[in-house]
Amino acid sequence: MKESGILQVIQYVSREKSMPVGLLFEMLEQTIEDVMCSKYGTHKFKCHFDRKTGQSSLYRVTEVVSDEDAAAALQDGAVDVISISEAKKNGHTVEVGDKILEEVPMIDIEPSIISKARTALVSKIRKIEAERELEEYSEKIGEMFSGVVERVERAAVVIKLANGVLAVIPHNHQLRQDNFVHGAKVKAVLVEVKQSQDEEPQLILSRTSDTFLEQLLHREVAEIYSGTIRIVKIAREAGSRSKVVLYSSVSSINPVGACIGIKGARVKAVMAELGGEKIDFILYSDDMREMVLNAIAPVVPQKVSFSEDEDVVKIVVGSGVVHEVIGRNGQNVRLLSMLIGMRIEVMTEQDLISDAYNKTKKDSLILQKRLDIDMILAQVLISEKLNTVEKIAETSVSDLSVVVGEDTEIAEELISRANLAIQLGAESYADLEEDKSSQATMSDVPGVTSDALAKEKQMMIRAFARLRLSSLARIAPYSSDELYEMCNAKGFDIRKELLDVVVTKARQKTYFSIFKNSDAS
Repeated sequence: MKESGILQVIQYVSREKSMPVGLLFEMLEQTIEDVMCSKYGTHKFKCHFDRKTGQSSLYRVTEVVSDEDAAAALQDGAVDVISISEAKKNGHTVEVGDKILEEVPMIDIEPSIISKARTALVSKIRKIEAERELEEYSEKIGEMFSGVVERVERAAVVIKLANGVLAVIPHNHQLRQDNFVHGAKVKAVLVEVKQSQDEEPQLILSRTSDTFLEQLLHREVAEIYSGTIRIVKIAREAGSRSKVVLYSSVSSINPVGACIGIKGARVKAVMAELGGEKIDFILYSDDMREMVLNAIAPVVPQKVSFSEDEDVVKIVVGSGVVHEVIGRNGQNVRLLSMLIGMRIEVMTEQDLISDAYNKTKKDSLILQKRLDIDMILAQVLISEKLNTVEKIAETSVSDLSVVVGEDTEIAEELISRANLAIQLGAESYADLEEDKSSQATMSDVPGVTSDALAKEKQMMIRAFARLRLSSLARIAPYSSDELYEMCNAKGFDIRKELLDVVVTKARQKTYFSIFKNSDAS
């Protein structure tokens, strides 16, 4: 190709690919050098194109080295070096390390080399384009794109964007209502950009992403586009139903009404793009209770309560609207739970009463069993929110005595029993059956059934409470014989074998811990 022809081609590629002329010339020079070196591996070459005229020059490169290095290199078969003495003998004014360029006529280059250089140059240009596209589209993740269906594959639909770039919508990013045909117009949001095996950027589009719904609303609702109305959060089951929380920075603008539009025009346009997906708009509030009320409107609940750790919301409504609040297959509750980050329980007033009754009954039975008290006392404690032995153990004698009718002795007894129940329940009986290293376990006691063990456990708690042995540390100093006599003296007939087990465990927990802490210090 003539010099002027090369310059024209470079300038044309520069315009089409938006690449600097200088960069293209450098790539062309490097490509020819690489191809020549691969063809004549023992030689090095230098190529240069004049940036103004396109005139080309090709040189064979020979490095000037010392006489000793030249002798060693030439002995190894090197042809790209020359000794300093030989170079000066040939009339070159050079120093060691300089390079001598010997021009090679471009006309001597074989056509196959030109073909390889062209292929290599096209590959380099495409690689640079791919890297540029990858960077460009990575900055556009979350933006809406429009295109037409190029082809429909089993795992994805290939979309040709307006600029000719191909993108894909994988099956899991398609709405269940989507029915793609060749040439159909499609909108989707860019969710990922990755490099394919052939180094081409692969654009992943989605129609199921929350961002897709957000972008559709941005385009359809002018107040959202301008920033007057802000989308706080979206909970979506794509293709079925979405809930969108809205906030308006201008008090005079109703964000829900603005998004619905006159006669529902705006929301209908968005729903049509989503294949009929239902959209519920909810007014944002800093008050969580008010948020729940806004979310289930127009239903007015009888009561909304939050659990102590605020991870469960109980909504009490009339029996006629329970299914409306819950939604088909629990969809409304699921979406609301996603929005507020809490579990939702919808119930009637009767359900709430039944639920409270069952919980009180359960707590009462546990207290009766663990503290060996009657039902009335257990319910009195529960009414004051002392529904666990742990809460009772943490209560002061003065506070508890107020609950039990200003009876200090009963209060002390209850706290003592609670502490002992915690100690024995958590550190003795629960562990003994699984403590394989212990010489005596509950299963070692002959003729004792599980029911008998449960009864004797309750008897031990009562006996130890009477003896003011409210912890394992207080039990440890006594022998099982001593405990047996002390319990009998109080009227409690407890098997000596069981007392052996408790004493052994108490000493292990108490003294072993003391020795262990002493050794550590």
